Amino acid sequence: MVSCLLVGLPGLARRTVTVATVVLVAYVVVRFAIGLSAPAIGDHGSGYGTHFYSGSDLLEKFGARSIWFRVYNVVGALLGVLFSEPRRGVYQTAAIRPVFIINVLSSALTTSLIGWYLLRRLPRTRAAWTSHDRVMVVSVVLVVVNSLFASTYIKDEILSVAGVFYAVAAYIAIASLLRTCITYGAVAFAAAAITIVVVGPLWTFRVAGLHFQLKTAAFKTRNEWATARPPAEQDDATNDPTARAITRRLRSEAVARPVTNVHFLPHWGERYWVE
Repeated sequence: MVSCLLVGLPGLARRTVTVATVVLVAYVVVRFAIGLSAPAIGDHGSGYGTHFYSGSDLLEKFGARSIWFRVYNVVGALLGVLFSEPRRGVYQTAAIRPVFIINVLSSALTTSLIGWYLLRRLPRTRAAWTSHDRVMVVSVVLVVVNSLFASTYIKDEILSVAGVFYAVAAYIAIASLLRTCITYGAVAFAAAAITIVVVGPLWTFRVAGLHFQLKTAAFKTRNEWATARPPAEQDDATNDPTARAITRRLRSEAVARPVTNVHFLPHWGERYWVE
């Protein structure tokens, strides 16, 4: 809301922004007061460089207050949104698979269009900005701010807000590209057509693989529950009846739920859709 107000988007009163900000600050204060602090380094596993580390390994490697690791995560989260790399903090360097090329190329081209829009439109004074310019600024701000929430570990779910506003920014940039090619003639039209013909199918192919990814993840997760140790044998749950009951219920529900066997899915799907 603050960024919307600062760029001059209509429909927001200062009073509304002030009240919303006060509520947010109060929520943060109460959360810390009752002991629900933000996750610390070591609470979750995350990637670093070309490897994924468990929480205990990260704590041993960086300590609980490593500024460098936090900066690495924020930068990695931002790059993950803009270029689809790294994923969960891990950079793919050993084996370049087709899914890597498709994801990075489609994201890089789209991010380039967003950058072109920013360089072309935003040097103007704020008074000359259109509504699209203002929404673009808000979208970029939210992508950056959302990346800050991944300072202790990188996870796709944390960056879901950034993903939504990245799509908004991409829409504005592509719409501007189409308007520009109409204005500047055949050469600009040809360049725009080539760009869209490349970017569109790449993103369409990525979206088409969403169900394949979900079915693959469901099959692997179900198998992990099926081969997990019984609750009574888990050291961390042996002395807690509630934890044993929850674990037993989760396991029975996972095993009983029907899922698609990945052997019936296209055999090439792993190479083109699963990272």
